[in-house]
Amino acid sequence: MKTQRNRILERLKEGQLNSYEATYEMRIKQAPTRIKELKDRGYNITSVPNKDRSVTWVLDYQEPKPKQYIFENGVAKLI
Repeated sequence: MKTQRNRILERLKEGQLNSYEATYEMRIKQAPTRIKELKDRGYNITSVPNKDRSVTWVLDYQEPKPKQYIFENGVAKLI
């Protein structure tokens, strides 16, 4: 069984996803949370507000950017 994040990511790779579609067609009630989790994993997803108060999400590229760190005094810092 695919996770909600995987289902959303597959849909975004095909094009765009609307919050209405995520909620009512895909049965994902917390789609904004799943989108945030994907963003936290490095995916560049743009949120476009619509006049009807829904949101359309668009994946700007297919693969997440790798996180880069520098080490100073034994402490890793995200750059």
